[in-house]
Order: sequence, then C-alpha cells, then structure tokens
Amino acid sequence: MKYQLLQLFVDGIEIPRNEWKFQYTSTGVFKITDTLENGFNRVLKIAEFTTEVMEARYLLYDPQIVWWNENRFTVKGFERKTKDGVTTSFAQSWLITLVDETQPETPFNSRRR
Repeated sequence: MKYQLLQLFVDGIEIPRNEWKFQYTSTGVFKITDTLENGFNRVLKIAEFTTEVMEARYLLYDPQIVWWNENRFTVKGFERKTKDGVTTSFAQSWLITLVDETQPETPFNSRRR
C-alpha cells in the first residue's frame, strides 16, 4: 500500500490548518514497529515513513493514532533532530492518506472535501 504524508509541525511549531495546502507531501510506505532504542534504554514504538522518490526516511517516536476517518488518519509522537551535535526532540503529527492506486495521481489537496 502507498500512503501520502503531510507533516503538521515544523520544529515543534504547529502549521496552521489553512496553510496545509502549501506544504510538501511525500508518497511512500508507512509502518509502525517495535525496536530496542539505546537512547531510551527500552523497547520503543517507531512510526517510519519511507519515500519512494528520494528514499528519504522519516521517524516518529512513541506514535499514537489519534484520529481515523475513511482513508486518512493522524499519528502523533515526537521526532528527533541533531544540529551541531545536539539532539533535540520536537512534537510532531502526521496526516497520513491512503493513496488509491486505481485513480490517476492527484495533488493531496484536491482529495479534501
């Protein structure tokens, strides 16, 4: 299955809903797995989104599905970024949309009602 990802936060700051249509969306594979994370010294759930085009990989730690409707759902958690040798955790939410492979590809926003 293919999914489309829209990140709802940038460095922990929420993107206003009326600006979502200007955000870049990625198409790829979405999965949630359990893993042993040495930074947390425990078993940790990780949501992973891997894009098809640039092979980019997005990670969301401690994901929780907070909303589900038809072919879309929202996952919240936190992401970690390393800048100048310092790792910082930020709140993050993803709006994930199931891509209907039988339909011609359309922009994310044209599917919204």
